[in-house]
Amino acid sequence: MSKELNEYLTNMPVHVFKLVDGNTIIGKLIDSDENDVVIAKPHELGVLETSKNSMDVCINEWLYGCDAEEVLISQKNIITHSEASMTMKNFYSKCVLKTKIHQMVSDLNPKSKSVNPMNIFESLLNGLEQQDSRKDDYIGWDGHPKPWPPEEDI
Repeated sequence: MSKELNEYLTNMPVHVFKLVDGNTIIGKLIDSDENDVVIAKPHELGVLETSKNSMDVCINEWLYGCDAEEVLISQKNIITHSEASMTMKNFYSKCVLKTKIHQMVSDLNPKSKSVNPMNIFESLLNGLEQQDSRKDDYIGWDGHPKPWPPEEDI
């Protein structure tokens, strides 16, 4: 991870909450008092058995069918909570980003179901690359590589 991303994730107030109904949710802690907790973009954490000897963590939206960015949870429904580990913060932020990308793609082209949002995201990132990368691969009139700018142009 880059130093900037590491610092950003360290300062992000992402917490994991264990609720009385057994759910484990993760989200950005916005505000807290003795009665309620406000959480942004809550997602439910689960364990998925991938094979006989292996399990993975899975993450899903906690509240389906609503556009609420922040959710109010009563302290009476929370058994415990703690700040998420760096690995979980990284996992959570990637899932939130992926959800935003899927939403952006569906907003841009709602009729197309065959568009892979990650391809669009990769093309956006590729478009941000430095555009003057021709310094080393300039081919002169004789077909041989030349320095950039060409000496004949100086």
